[in-house]
Amino acid sequence: MIQRKQSLFLLVASLGFWSLFKLPFASSNKVTSPFFEDQLLNINDHVILLVLCILGGVVTAATIFLFNNRKLQLRLGILNIIFALFLIVVALWVVFSKAPSIDSTIDISDNIGLYMPLLSLTCVVLANYFIKKDENLVRSADRLR
Repeated sequence: MIQRKQSLFLLVASLGFWSLFKLPFASSNKVTSPFFEDQLLNINDHVILLVLCILGGVVTAATIFLFNNRKLQLRLGILNIIFALFLIVVALWVVFSKAPSIDSTIDISDNIGLYMPLLSLTCVVLANYFIKKDENLVRSADRLR
């Protein structure tokens, strides 16, 4: 059923992935290349970030409508967790590994976009918890018949 708790968590997780198209990961006080040419680092600056964001958003949105197949929902939830973890790791790597090599006078500060994959990760984990809870409830009801 679409109105279940896990569907709401999956919707928030999907919105977290899609919001990265508007929210930057980090900002810089000076123009530098290759990532901070516009003083902002967003997913359009790095191909891996873009691919992970699109895959995470699409799979999370599709998972909402697979409420009849809870086992597949759980597997796709694990895949979403992997996408979110990779997105976090790659974003942190791009922001903080390139910062010292650019220039010591440049100040790079993190923005809200750096925390959106963490929100998506948390929501997908909570959705998987409630999907597993529903699966256990259905199994116990089947045992009683």
